Amino acid sequence: MFTPDTPNFQSLMLMLDAAHMGWWKADFQAGELHVSEYIAKLLGLDGDKVRIGQLTHLVREDYRMPIHNEFMALKVDSKFDRTFPIELPEGEVWLHAQLVGRQTDPATGTCSASPCTTGAKQKS
Repeated sequence: MFTPDTPNFQSLMLMLDAAHMGWWKADFQAGELHVSEYIAKLLGLDGDKVRIGQLTHLVREDYRMPIHNEFMALKVDSKFDRTFPIELPEGEVWLHAQLVGRQTDPATGTCSASPCTTGAKQKS
């Protein structure tokens, strides 16, 4: 079993970092994304949470509404496989995000989605 303190978990995190991959989990009820260390570093976040709206504003304007609409559709849909640019202070970064899991809490009806993301910095 993977827990943050096990060597297997730590090895997995090293492999994901080397592959420029991270994960994020959407909590639609709270309006938050919980993100991996790689995603937090990529986005320049101070912690491992970001409001969904904050991330939406990083998406380049010509991609913003389609990405936002598809992402919010994850509350009821099970498809998300998109490549899109985000704008960061150090320049544009292209992300590829793909849904790898979706759960609904039977007690509360709360939906969460777990996409994984790869990021590659755009060369100037």
